[in-house]
Amino acid sequence: MHRTSRRHLELAAKGIDAEWNDIYKNLLERDHIDSTRADSPLKKADDAVVIDNTLLSEEQQLEKALVLARDKAQG
Repeated sequence: MHRTSRRHLELAAKGIDAEWNDIYKNLLERDHIDSTRADSPLKKADDAVVIDNTLLSEEQQLEKALVLARDKAQG
């Protein structure tokens, strides 16, 4: 839901009028296509670190990733 709202705001900022439900359906469809395609499906690696960026700004996302990278580098 947050992804849809974020995308809706991005489109509105560009002057594009799009229905929230249409955006939601489009994101679900794209996620399904991306994760089930035969050639290089988008799937997280078994050892991937996942950052829940639902409520994070771009700056907060970067800071979280940098902290995780530093922690991993230090062992």
